[in-house]
Amino acid sequence: MLPQYQMNDILHYEGYSEEVQPSYTYKMLIDDEKIVGHIDEQEALAQAIYKQINTEADMYPIYTNYGIKKRDLFGKPKPYAYMEIQRRIKEKLILDDRINRVHTFIYDEKNSIGGNLVFSFEVDSIFGSFEMKEVLEIW
Repeated sequence: MLPQYQMNDILHYEGYSEEVQPSYTYKMLIDDEKIVGHIDEQEALAQAIYKQINTEADMYPIYTNYGIKKRDLFGKPKPYAYMEIQRRIKEKLILDDRINRVHTFIYDEKNSIGGNLVFSFEVDSIFGSFEMKEVLEIW
């Protein structure tokens, strides 16, 4: 019988340790389409979440395993699209080691006008908890 080892056990034995990489990055001004200065921690994580949600998965060869698939939701009923996007966001964001939990999704039916799907959710992270609000076009 072969011995069973976890990768972390081997790395620690070899003198390696796992550490969370810094979140320091450039600050994007989305509405102005500019990059100015730098951000870190919670603000950088919120920006990373925004980028994950607003990048279509499997569309750009440079982004492997990045983004959320949304194209197949175009034209679908909003309640279905909301439930599906909620599941996809949770599955994608929990892979980030800075995120502990994604929860409390709230569908904003009043502002989900035309082809827009408006919702918010909460993120519990190593930097604290915060709320994200998103508007996705599904029609």
